[in-house]
Amino acid sequence: MDYFCPECGFPAGNLEVVYNYRYLSAPFPDEERHSIWRYGALLPVEEEHSPPLRAGLTPIYFVPHLAKSMGIKALWIKDDTLQPTASCKDRGTAVTVAVARKLGRSALSCASTGNAAASLAGFCAAAHLPCYIFVPKTAPAPKISQLVAFGARVFRVDGTYDQAFFLALEASQKFGWYNRSDGLNPMVVEGNKTVAFEIWEELEEIPDAVVVDISHEIEPQNVLQGAFVLYSACPFFPPGTIHVAVVDPGVGSERRAVAVRTEKAIFLAPDNGLLSYVLAEERAAGKILEAVHLTEGRYWLPNVSRTFHGRDIFAPVAAHLARGVPLSALGQPLADLLLFPFPRPRILNANTLLGHIIYIDRFGNLITSVRAEQIRSSR
Repeated sequence: MDYFCPECGFPAGNLEVVYNYRYLSAPFPDEERHSIWRYGALLPVEEEHSPPLRAGLTPIYFVPHLAKSMGIKALWIKDDTLQPTASCKDRGTAVTVAVARKLGRSALSCASTGNAAASLAGFCAAAHLPCYIFVPKTAPAPKISQLVAFGARVFRVDGTYDQAFFLALEASQKFGWYNRSDGLNPMVVEGNKTVAFEIWEELEEIPDAVVVDISHEIEPQNVLQGAFVLYSACPFFPPGTIHVAVVDPGVGSERRAVAVRTEKAIFLAPDNGLLSYVLAEERAAGKILEAVHLTEGRYWLPNVSRTFHGRDIFAPVAAHLARGVPLSALGQPLADLLLFPFPRPRILNANTLLGHIIYIDRFGNLITSVRAEQIRSSR
């Protein structure tokens, strides 16, 4: 139940929690429980290992007056400030600490600049477990005071958040601490997902659309890295998904905002090469069904900034598409998309496969254009 594969090592072998839904027998939700553990049938650990703090089952409020002021039909606000440490982070922390206790870990750790660290420190205090927090030197003093008040051991790293993250990673591996850092431990996500279950219960219906945030880890202005991450993620989404991708060094200039429809999905992005990889095969096979230059401002927010088109143009257009507005209504037809050549690997000889390094991720892994099956087939 650990969060990395013992054979692949860490961090290359991060694991994902997978459930066999056909064999689930526990009630879902369990009406006898009044916390995230009412969804225990779809959690990776039992409530008996949880610290004595109630996470989850927070209220949701219908706010018609605020909805009216924003020009939308209805709005609900989920109030996760009523969690034990006043943060939505408590959902993921509750499950993570429970897993650590089940595994018999002696301490937990985390790299954070705020709420995640406070959440872990509070839950560790309730569980009587040592807690080690790594923060960058720029972390605000009030947050550090909160961590100390909970009894955490705080290390102020003379560097950036990423440097604090790596130091927490190395220390956790060396001393056997269970690391709760966001984006690292899948048990955090398992706890976080309970907010979706609660909203489903409280609204008594399944939402018409689900918004999935893929990544905020793209280097600023690195279009090629963004293109590769989008290309890697798209196959895991169902047909008809609307993808909004924004890595936009040319925002505010004359670069075009575009929408493209293929047989599999719709893509909204700046026309700067960001769609190059994901459209490479479609373009070669003639499967780009429709492309438009987004010019119809009635589908945007009323006031468009020069630097935030992701919020003011792409997101509203995606919402209209999800509501059934046809692509053709959004702007002028487009035939000359800016697409970079896809860096395909080449076999130079029986022992040499030439590929390209696309980018280096935060763990130091080299992300290349070479696929595993290409290496196997070239042997």
